[in-house]
Amino acid sequence: GPSIDNGFYYDFDTEKPFSEEDLIKIEDEMKKIIKEDLPLERFELPRKEAIKLMNEHNIDINNVICHAPYIINLANNKDESKYEFSKNFLKGEITRCHELGVKYIVLHPGSSVGIDRFTALDNIVNALKQVLEGDEDITILLETMAGKGTELGINIDELKYIIKSVNNDKLGVCLDTCHLNDSGVDINNFEIYLNIFDREIGLDKVH
Repeated sequence: GPSIDNGFYYDFDTEKPFSEEDLIKIEDEMKKIIKEDLPLERFELPRKEAIKLMNEHNIDINNVICHAPYIINLANNKDESKYEFSKNFLKGEITRCHELGVKYIVLHPGSSVGIDRFTALDNIVNALKQVLEGDEDITILLETMAGKGTELGINIDELKYIIKSVNNDKLGVCLDTCHLNDSGVDINNFEIYLNIFDREIGLDKVH
């Protein structure tokens, strides 16, 4: 959504940008809601019932994209058990998406956290090769990252390396324009970025 001076963004239109006072009021309201300790109810529906409910609310399953949990980090394998956990967790998410009929799942590539970036990129490549071995009709979309901390997938070169190395049609890209803007991409001249992306990776990889 539109950005404001201090870097926040929001996904709806307003008559004027949020001020610092507005954000304070919103935070105060959120704190009030948290203190109310409202009950949360979790329930699971069989696939047919879930699809029926979506149809009743005019939600087309073909337009649904899931986002993988942030707990997954395919870049760091210093602790092999955590690396295996991330791969297995992603496999489980893919299975759930497949059962629902969802075709795309967005994934943060990962963070190096103490290892060099080239090794971290290869860890991502190796993990994705294993995860994508299954028969599920699911495409993983690597999300473009802003470059906070030790994030990977922060530029076209890193995304290109991962995609070309994995070499699987079930791997694509999700262009997060907020992250791109935060990373320094000139969104006002977005066609320049898209032209470079198309030349280096191919816009057919964008979903």
